[in-house]
Amino acid sequence: MADKLRRTYNHDWWNGHTETFYGLRDARGAWSSKHAYVGSFLPLYSGSVDPGRKTEASVSQLVRHGGGNIKDMTYVVDLLYRYGHPDKAYVLWNSLPQRARSSYPEVSFCMIAAIVTGMAGFHPHFSTGTVETRSRLTAHSEWLALIDVPVFGGAVDIKHISTTETQLVNRTGQTLHWRAAFPETARLLSVDGQAVVGQPIENTATGAIESFVMVTVDPGQSRTVRIV
Repeated sequence: MADKLRRTYNHDWWNGHTETFYGLRDARGAWSSKHAYVGSFLPLYSGSVDPGRKTEASVSQLVRHGGGNIKDMTYVVDLLYRYGHPDKAYVLWNSLPQRARSSYPEVSFCMIAAIVTGMAGFHPHFSTGTVETRSRLTAHSEWLALIDVPVFGGAVDIKHISTTETQLVNRTGQTLHWRAAFPETARLLSVDGQAVVGQPIENTATGAIESFVMVTVDPGQSRTVRIV
């Protein structure tokens, strides 16, 4: 069913003349290119949009229109971080507490989620026992520290210095495989002072070439990776 919905959206809802997705379809079956806010960006949020020009068009519409209300905006923040617009994401994130109806519970939950998965770029992969970090800090923040982030039955501490240095402390009680990624191409990285060659990889969301290194982190151990 999910694959069928994805194919339907990418085929039937795509306007090849304007190179954008339709936003609405009325009861008579007529299509409209009007932006539908949550209806337009939820396919992007769920990963249902085909990569390439269709994703680029969806992101462009997201940046242009944003969210229609504060609940929409909490998801827009996440998408802006995910698709390479950290400055816009931070400005919107920082404005949420001052907006009307900011007391909605999902607003505070999504703001916290934006710090962890957006700014800190923290993602655990349970099948491989791997954790991934990718700083998306901007000029608004020199550093970010997360303490006791629950994962794998324990916790980790993460500290980013700008987008050039990350420290991870393993409090899970098991060995972790840490993928330390940096949102730029860096030939050389340093792992606890030892120079290593950074591995280039394409960010599947933005298409940008980034660098990463895999680091083993034993229980109780603190390790630091930085760009040389």
